[in-house]
Amino acid sequence: MANKQRLTESSIKKLPIESVRYRVWDTLKPNLLVETMPSTKKVFRVYYRHKGKPKFSTLGVWGSITLEQARNLATSQLGDAAKGVDLVEHKRTATQQEKRDHLLVLKTFIEERYEPWATASLKWGHQPVTLVRRRFSWLLTKPMNKITVGEITKWQSQEVKRGKSPATVNRVLAALRGVLTKAVDHGLLGHNPIAKVKNLKETDEKRIRYLTEPEETRLRKALRDRNDEKIEGRLSGNRFRVQRHYPKMDEISGYADHIEPLVLLAMNTGMRRGELFLLTWNNIDFGNKVLTVSAATAKSSKTRHMPLNVEAMEVLETLHSPNACGLVFPNPQTGLPMVTIKTAWGHLMSETGINDFRFHDLRHHFASQLVMAGVDLNTVRELLGHASLEMTLRYAHLAPEHKAQAVALLNR
Repeated sequence: MANKQRLTESSIKKLPIESVRYRVWDTLKPNLLVETMPSTKKVFRVYYRHKGKPKFSTLGVWGSITLEQARNLATSQLGDAAKGVDLVEHKRTATQQEKRDHLLVLKTFIEERYEPWATASLKWGHQPVTLVRRRFSWLLTKPMNKITVGEITKWQSQEVKRGKSPATVNRVLAALRGVLTKAVDHGLLGHNPIAKVKNLKETDEKRIRYLTEPEETRLRKALRDRNDEKIEGRLSGNRFRVQRHYPKMDEISGYADHIEPLVLLAMNTGMRRGELFLLTWNNIDFGNKVLTVSAATAKSSKTRHMPLNVEAMEVLETLHSPNACGLVFPNPQTGLPMVTIKTAWGHLMSETGINDFRFHDLRHHFASQLVMAGVDLNTVRELLGHASLEMTLRYAHLAPEHKAQAVALLNR
């Protein structure tokens, strides 16, 4: 076959597909050729020289562009080549820049680079991703190198005015800093654009909210009433079904759902919400009455062993079924670890009239009850899994008798 001819749409269409690629040059437009591939593609290329070296620049695939468009592109690119532009290198650079611009957008970088790394490498890698998406949604479509110190400091002020604590604002900001630092590591940013944003000053006082005796009584009653209502609802439903000859639903034995056992176990072990959500039956030694919080799920990344009191054992024995395995508190719909109980907890607090009390405060309640019962702070530290005694010292004021006894030693 002649390797030169006046190309037309019809002649290109008739070019046969062979087992090896071959080129046909256009006699009407010198330096333009169509290359037929074994894959059936027919690709327009333009031939040029750069610094004496022959090169070919791809213009596009026939079908995606027409012959006329290819001739126009060849004219334009040959003009650039005559000015000393390396067409191949220029296209490579443009492609790299386009890819870089694509990844510079905060939302894109999180989806394609940061989130896969964070979820695979960090124990709670989904948390900073969720924080940034939720609290910085107004930045998601913005290139990261366009994020300014001014707009972040303005955001800090607005958050404080909304009633957010400095500690909360700092925690959210740390999540964004982490994403931008990783962008620096990937070479997308020369420096972290918010590196000069200072954290808000936090007060030394740490929140310690625990239940008073009346509040604990109301909470326990609400949990029991809630459970009884669900059981009665199932019995009523089955009576309705029997009357109409419908198949009955399984009767509820033990707990109606996960809320009551979760709360009671938190009150008696001081476990964090995430530790409870990831607790498995393999972590419980019924014979020795010990629950193990594994390093993989502990915030401190250290394994700790929790002795189980009578109520905690009763909760777990009620939940446990023969041959039970896997999660103690799986999501009832998916079987996967739960993510939140915010809605159910909110309803529970409304029913009890308990104000300003989070699920995490059950951990404070556990620690506070121990300290007020005279348990030494180091033992409390070990049970809570604190990395240092400093974090446990926030409960020291709940045991003033120890200070009184120390001062009394000076009496003569």
